[in-house]
Amino acid sequence: MVDDAIGTESRGFGAPHSRPPHPLRALLDRRFREHDTDHTLAVGSSTQRAELRASLESDLQQLLEVSQLYKRAIIASAPISRLPPEVLSSIFERLAWIYPPVTPLNAIEGADALEKPEAEEPLYVYPSWGRRGSLGWIKCSHVCRSWRSILLDMRSLWAKVVGILPAAIPETLERAGNRPLHLTLRETLERRIPYIPWTSLDSVETIRSIHIVFTLSADDTDKYVELTYLLHHTTHPILEEVDIFGNMAIHTESFHRDLAASLDAPMLRTLRLNNFFTFFRSCPLTTLSLAFNEYHDEAEPEMPLRTLLKVLRRVRDTLEDLELRDCFSRASVDVSRAAGLAPIVMPRLRRMRLVGRTPDLDALLNCLETPSGCATYYRAVDKDTDEMDLHSWTFDLLRRTLADMKDTLPEGHIAGIRLQHAWDADEDLDIHSWRGPYADFWYTPTADVHRYSTLECYQRFRWYSPNLNLFPLTRTLFDPAGPSQGRVLSEVHILRITHRPSFYMSDFELMCVSRQLPNVRVIIMDAPCIMIFLNTVGGWRGMPTEAALGEDAAPVLLFPGLESVWMTKGAFEYDPISCERLVALVRERVSRADGAQGGAPLLRRVVVDADVALADPEKEKWAVEQLGAMVDLQWMA
Repeated sequence: MVDDAIGTESRGFGAPHSRPPHPLRALLDRRFREHDTDHTLAVGSSTQRAELRASLESDLQQLLEVSQLYKRAIIASAPISRLPPEVLSSIFERLAWIYPPVTPLNAIEGADALEKPEAEEPLYVYPSWGRRGSLGWIKCSHVCRSWRSILLDMRSLWAKVVGILPAAIPETLERAGNRPLHLTLRETLERRIPYIPWTSLDSVETIRSIHIVFTLSADDTDKYVELTYLLHHTTHPILEEVDIFGNMAIHTESFHRDLAASLDAPMLRTLRLNNFFTFFRSCPLTTLSLAFNEYHDEAEPEMPLRTLLKVLRRVRDTLEDLELRDCFSRASVDVSRAAGLAPIVMPRLRRMRLVGRTPDLDALLNCLETPSGCATYYRAVDKDTDEMDLHSWTFDLLRRTLADMKDTLPEGHIAGIRLQHAWDADEDLDIHSWRGPYADFWYTPTADVHRYSTLECYQRFRWYSPNLNLFPLTRTLFDPAGPSQGRVLSEVHILRITHRPSFYMSDFELMCVSRQLPNVRVIIMDAPCIMIFLNTVGGWRGMPTEAALGEDAAPVLLFPGLESVWMTKGAFEYDPISCERLVALVRERVSRADGAQGGAPLLRRVVVDADVALADPEKEKWAVEQLGAMVDLQWMA
């Protein structure tokens, strides 16, 4: 029937004619017709329509109650509901780890913060979030009463999400009870961090970790005042971790506050401050990270070196991981004062990452004494440094590091050096946005020098220099006329160079590297790297610098102690390797170039990794036979 009053077709609850009606549908349809609904809607009076409305509302209320009863029965009959509460608790703990709530972009007025997400728009501010505000695992508390009762009793879960849903802070604090709190506050362009009356909360002293993120564009000084008050106004007896990402509002007076205005957390172990700074009292700190000016090119206040040294002295006996990025500067007064002080000894330091201008890094390193087993990574950010005028301290640092490494080399091990590029990130070191070439050392058992374990190195030292190609770095490290002044690294027995699309090495640079590394026994390079390496000097010869002007110099054999060449696949596309050219170049090296120094060891071993692309694979068998007749060949299938 078509309802003339409302212009819609009334079909009741009847099922389609193609299949028999469900008993419940038939019952509901009969009830619908008992009300004479179609007739009343079409021609009924106002009184009849009001009575119909009341009857339908009563029926609907009954249906809703029955629906809830059905839902509870369905959930109770599910296999997961038969699990013991202890097992469900473990499942919820795992779910809380993989599906946490997400801070919403903005607020919806009148919304229940624990019933629905407060944001309906994508989070454009932080692309890495990639999703909208979400309740995460909290949704499970809305499924049924039994799940809700289990989750409400898991107070430690609620204690870990305090602040993630800003409008629900009072509720999460209540549900956390007396459990140690993990405070997380994240500001966006559309939402400011809410005002929290910390002075009226008894839970301030139960905070175990603090994670706060301010937007880069915000300039809300009041929030910094609140945060400073939160950190300084009372003792935090169980606080173990503080991680604050500021918004560039660093005030120079924060570097000169007295001890009274400092963080008092006797159990603090991890402190990460990005574009924010606060002093802290003595504590068993193991991880310290300070970073300023990461996203701004403008000059910002930097911490005086003497202030940084004051901070490091307080934690020198416990610190294990130190990261300093663009956060301190050397001044003449600092150098003069630091010169008369004993170096800061850090006996437990295991890893140190430093980013800054080379004079600042040099001044800091002169004030520190780290264990020989400490992994160290340096990145120079001198924007006005010419690639041909790098500071001599680079080689001195490299040489000093190798000397320390030599003293700690395990018995039966040898050292290697690697020259390589680093681009967007280095995941194994947890270093991001470190670009430019770098040099590092490793050591490996002597017995494994020709095996894959050679690459499984223990990183000890890395030095980055941005905006430079790889081989200006080799000039800095190895040019006899440069900062190295002819000094050699005799302890290095393995040379590793990683291929880049822009790879280029001149014969002069090869000669410099060869002279500074006279005892290299193994060269490991990506396949295109090896071919360019061989093609550059044709026969592995270099020109010495002692020849008089206008005279032809006698060729010299580069890397006279070379025993093995290892060709690896590499991570970048390249032109396939010619089998004929490879055989010819190896033959030249084995037969020794004319005029080379007598008694030089011959190349004895060639290793070719699997998946090395060949230009003429039909000649692979021939190449294997030719090379096998000259050297100990390991051609990985």
